[in-house]
Formats: sequence, C-alpha cells, structure tokens
Amino acid sequence: MQNKILEYMALGIPAITSIMGFEGMDATPNLLLLVARSPDEWTERICELLAHPEKRRAMAIDARALVESRYSWDAMISPLRHAIAQRLASRTHRAA
Repeated sequence: MQNKILEYMALGIPAITSIMGFEGMDATPNLLLLVARSPDEWTERICELLAHPEKRRAMAIDARALVESRYSWDAMISPLRHAIAQRLASRTHRAA
C-alpha cells in the first residue's frame, strides 16, 4: 500500500490514505498527504482537495520533493553504498 502512496506522491498526485497506509511513512499529514479514518472522512478529504486547487498543488509539489529526497533510489541506496565503502576501507587497512 505504501508503495502506491509513494508512487502517487512521486507523480505529483495528491494522496489520501488510511491510518494503516500512513504507518511508518515520513510524511506530515495534512501537508504532504491526507489521512482518512472512516468513509465520511474519505468523502471530506476528497471534497477538500476538489474545493482547494492551491492546496492540491502545494501538497503535490511538497510530497514529490519528499519522495525525491527521502525515497528515491539514490536516497535509499546511499547508506548501503556508504556501508560497503567503510567495509572495504577497513579491509584495506587490515591488509596493509
């Protein structure tokens, strides 16, 4: 579920999710995406986005920026790259 939400955010599509879909995400509710807990809240959130195009645009832009900085391939692989480089460096020092 979270992958789909991240996909929407990366595409610049304002996202609405359930509490379950929001768990573990590093996104600010009501700023980067909307969270709905009941069918009535889903309806309210959809109407909110339809009624406020400026909020839709801002949310889409900010959410895309979050995905690019925190969830892009570069951002996700960077810690692994760093760990491998450290491991190789420590082996080089031991071998010398």
